[in-house]
Amino acid sequence: MTLSGRVRAVGALATLLLSGGCYESRFPIDATPQARIEPALLGVWRCVPHDAKPTEPPATMTVARGRERMYSVSFQEDGKEAARYEAYASAVRGEMLLNVRDLSGGPKPWVFIRYALLRPSVLQLQVLNGDALKEQASPEALRRAVERLQRKSGAFVDMNVCARARVEEGSKSGS
Repeated sequence: MTLSGRVRAVGALATLLLSGGCYESRFPIDATPQARIEPALLGVWRCVPHDAKPTEPPATMTVARGRERMYSVSFQEDGKEAARYEAYASAVRGEMLLNVRDLSGGPKPWVFIRYALLRPSVLQLQVLNGDALKEQASPEALRRAVERLQRKSGAFVDMNVCARARVEEGSKSGS
């Protein structure tokens, strides 16, 4: 899967924004989940890239409980096969960042997402900017670099805005 495909699929957890794209890593910020599942993230979302054209159809992101303290995420653009991810939260200076791993593999399968529930049914996703951070040598170095960077302008770039999808009665919503 291409870098662009991974970023869109994470969208939801979206198209690469800005010229630099997202920061990709060989490892997560924390080796294991540090926070509990946030129930408000679970469910089916319809997502559009931050810079979407008016005619661009939304993608469907489904966020469900995975293994302990983990999210299972699928992201499917119309007419394409769903991409699969697992994610978990790390607390970095009081802010929850998602460590998102592309299950299709690759040498740098991790990206880092900052999210905000703007409303109970509106989710904003931002990805750690690859132009703002050079490759780090260890998880500890990555954490320190993200702590220094996270509140600076340009540290994260807008990726997707998602609206909670209305789920038909009798179907699973991922929760």
